[in-house]
Amino acid sequence: MRLLITCKSRSGSTFFIGVLNHHSDCKVEMERFIYRADREMEGHIMKDPSLMKALSKKDQLESEKIILGDTSKFKVFGDKKNCTFILDDIVKPFKVIYLIRDGRDVVSSEKRKPTTRWLISGKSVKNLSKDWAFEVDYWLKNKHKYDQLTIKFEDLINVPGNTWSDVADFLGISFRPLIEEHRAVVKLNGDREGYHRSVRNNGGNHIGYYKQHVPNWEEEFHPSAIEVLHKIGYI
Repeated sequence: MRLLITCKSRSGSTFFIGVLNHHSDCKVEMERFIYRADREMEGHIMKDPSLMKALSKKDQLESEKIILGDTSKFKVFGDKKNCTFILDDIVKPFKVIYLIRDGRDVVSSEKRKPTTRWLISGKSVKNLSKDWAFEVDYWLKNKHKYDQLTIKFEDLINVPGNTWSDVADFLGISFRPLIEEHRAVVKLNGDREGYHRSVRNNGGNHIGYYKQHVPNWEEEFHPSAIEVLHKIGYI
């Protein structure tokens, strides 16, 4: 089975695939199969998603040869890509897992994370929230096209048993290795081989952190983002 994990950046996908990759039936790559050519375009995605798609197609066959190889020993083999807009080009042979995180925490994370500052340099909270809303709303309007499972990051942290059970059922793999790995990572505070500190016990400062970093979000967020927050049930 081929799997694509996608989301808006800063939505918990690195932690999610770390747990999946500790399952003996799974192998998920980090943004390798889904086109390297888009990296230089990430700052322009919002301006012209179609341009990104064109660049992506250019590298598709080469990337596929590099990464697929012999997948016979894995029941689930796939990739993660933090961009929603290329779905229509690539996912027909895939199952899709889409991760959604509260847009207020996504914006807060983007503003404070050193590795993303180059990408969002000069962007206001209003523009960052608009970007989040645009991607997530695109998924909500198009997810019916795919064999998909949509997961909230907050559910992954707060009710991991239920969430990983849904994942196991969706992928047709055993549940126990997933929940055991999740608990091990949380117990070690994210300090485990193959992870960075992507999670804290009970969500820690990864859920609701916007209250410290974007306290005036109601004034600063774009109206479209507030609308999507309502649509998903965050507010």
